[in-house]
Amino acid sequence: MTPALEELIIYPPFDLGRRALTELFRPRLRKLTLIAQVRNRPRLHEFPLELLPVTLEELDLSAIMHTWTMNSICAFPRMRSLKIPYPDDPLLMGRLMHAVPGIQHLTITNQINTPGRFRANDSQIEEVLIPSFLLNARAQLQQFWKADSARWPQNLVSISAESASFLYALAVPAQVHHCSVSLCNRFDTLCEPPIPILSAIFGEAMPTSVECKFTARYANPLFTRDYFRFLSSTKSLKRCTITFDY
Repeated sequence: MTPALEELIIYPPFDLGRRALTELFRPRLRKLTLIAQVRNRPRLHEFPLELLPVTLEELDLSAIMHTWTMNSICAFPRMRSLKIPYPDDPLLMGRLMHAVPGIQHLTITNQINTPGRFRANDSQIEEVLIPSFLLNARAQLQQFWKADSARWPQNLVSISAESASFLYALAVPAQVHHCSVSLCNRFDTLCEPPIPILSAIFGEAMPTSVECKFTARYANPLFTRDYFRFLSSTKSLKRCTITFDY
């Protein structure tokens, strides 16, 4: 009934069936945002991306608290900006990147649905992937990009990740000019030996601009010194912003 609708901001309609969702998203939307969850309300456990219109240019699914799905023929040729949770299947992330060939800005939020996920304490709100899932996801996506370089969107210029682990798992195969990440110092203790996660990320993405936020329980000179070591692997860097949240 609203054929001219181009922008929609809405609380996810959990009580609607698949057909109703299709009707809701039928208009030629350019911008869709699902607003934040309401406490004590049901959550959408699965969001099928194929229900969305191909006309979308901006999509914000950061309110999805569990997971999302996508069939093999799903494509969004006009998508330029995407904000989405990291899925519980890393190859699903690869297929999504292939489905948005013109994307310029990607934001990966910290809401995932994978067993054993790690949550920091109350003062460190970001989540990171458990090491086994992290390393497995990275290995799968490295193979995925290597099998066909055209799967990675060529126009992507910026990636923001609420936890550095998501960007590490993505195994970026090409230059991305701007990267923004958060990192908790407890992550360093999750792997033996510790993964030099920022050096790996920026060594692959070769950004010219970087924003890093480090979260720690208290000011520790040793942690602070280690955090800056990633700069030696980022030869392309022209602009860098580093903040600490104790």
